[in-house]
Amino acid sequence: MIKLGTITLNGTPRIAVGFGDKTAPQVIDEAKDFGLDVVELRIDLYSECRKEHVLNEVKKFRHFPSIATIRSKKEGGKWRGTEKERLALFRAVMPEVDAVDIEMSSRTIVSSVVKLAHKAKKLVVVSHHDFDQTPSIKELNRIVNHAKKLGADIVKVSTYASDDEDIQRLAHCTIANKSKNIVTIAMGG
Repeated sequence: MIKLGTITLNGTPRIAVGFGDKTAPQVIDEAKDFGLDVVELRIDLYSECRKEHVLNEVKKFRHFPSIATIRSKKEGGKWRGTEKERLALFRAVMPEVDAVDIEMSSRTIVSSVVKLAHKAKKLVVVSHHDFDQTPSIKELNRIVNHAKKLGADIVKVSTYASDDEDIQRLAHCTIANKSKNIVTIAMGG
């Protein structure tokens, strides 16, 4: 069983919502009242990424289990800085969050982020996004296994699904890899 902050991830569905910066306190209170379980702090969407600003925004959510995400442009994010700056920001927020999400494709920093997180006893989500298609089952399994080799505590695979067969491949991947703590997401209509 995996713990993310104060909750145990044991197969029970959880409600997670992504937040940018400048979230009003009443919105945070309402989220708690509506049963929000986990916050994803989308730091790449923040209006500014100065360390002080980011830390002040992250601390607003200290009463929730949290995942810090600084998503690269290549994988659908809005990160504007260098990989060196992104690594420094992951390092800065690490004490304030329960987990980090780093893309498998972020080759220059993924191993450093994993090491930092594990040293700080934080969970690591290694994610993969494919905005064009859902790969074959063989490729999906390769992605999951590679993420685990990189040190993922949780593997997240998000692909574009255009038909029932794509959904079935993602479901098959989820079931076949459930012991590897996998999250799959089908994007698209």
